[in-house]
Amino acid sequence: MVTQLFTNVMQVIGSTGDNTVYTVPDTKTAIVNGVRRTEITGNTPTYIIKIEDTSSNIFYITPPVSVAAYSTGTIFDRPFVIAENEKLIVNSDAANQLDFFFAILEKDRGAPSNYTNVMTDLTTTASTTLYTVPDEKIAILNSWRITNTNALAAASSTVNVTNATGTNFIWNSGTIAGYTGVQTVVRPMVLKEKEKIKITAGTANYLHSVASLLEITPTIRG
Repeated sequence: MVTQLFTNVMQVIGSTGDNTVYTVPDTKTAIVNGVRRTEITGNTPTYIIKIEDTSSNIFYITPPVSVAAYSTGTIFDRPFVIAENEKLIVNSDAANQLDFFFAILEKDRGAPSNYTNVMTDLTTTASTTLYTVPDEKIAILNSWRITNTNALAAASSTVNVTNATGTNFIWNSGTIAGYTGVQTVVRPMVLKEKEKIKITAGTANYLHSVASLLEITPTIRG
């Protein structure tokens, strides 16, 4: 029997630097459905939200964001997935100035419908295959955030979908300003068996890509 648990994490960011606010439990996958933040002291702190994978690699899902005094806001417009034992981190340049609220759904791994993520540091300007739909599956791409981690320079990106016969179709292209993150999925998109998503970065070592997908085994009725 597949179990799922709706939960939340509420935390004052109590120190400067990296603060681990949540770790995905063993045998679980987490879907972060909403994030709210509030500045509580009348100051203007800056934060970054990151994911740390099980090999201690860090992926930015926001650039550095400066917050107005006493302001509040919703940070993400799409849910995103964190895998088993991965960590959600908030980096802040000030202690005890920011409240965060994370709304989270924890699901068992290995269910017929499998939530997964693909996190990539784009270290080359060559076309990079981020994800291939597994055999006998379809995938729903629910969220795809691309963040420019360089403060000063913009970086271009071109996103392609490749069908099962190897034909490329341009999904999205453009330039991402320094210290800016973009959401490339407005509504969920369906990918069929063996189809691929690829990205080409205009500059190496600038862009972090975090894609969240739902893999489903098709049901044939007849």
